[in-house]
Amino acid sequence: MKNILKRTASVAVAGALLLQFSSTVFAGTRVVIRNNGAHSRNRVRIQSTQDVDVTQTNRANITNTVVAVANTGDNLANGNTGGNTSITTGDASASATIVNVANANIAVVNTCCNGDTPCEPVVE
Repeated sequence: MKNILKRTASVAVAGALLLQFSSTVFAGTRVVIRNNGAHSRNRVRIQSTQDVDVTQTNRANITNTVVAVANTGDNLANGNTGGNTSITTGDASASATIVNVANANIAVVNTCCNGDTPCEPVVE
């Protein structure tokens, strides 16, 4: 009876240590062993490989030439004879808006086996 308790405690401690170390390696991987009974032996192998190469290259040449001119000056009213002479000028305004967007990239890389799909373990 003491032997069984020692074995059970040893397996529990070893499992806890293994789980602690493997949780960072297999983050997102879920392994469930079912239908096991007393004195059963279970082994799980997980192999996960992911290679990701992302290359983004940008080149942009932007030239903006804007000329905005507004002028209401140099108004003349001479050489007028008789009567009232008046000159009315309005406001002068000029505006320009330029928006340039270049070299904007987005790369989305899944960090698990198949995104959110759990890895399939090999159970022996």
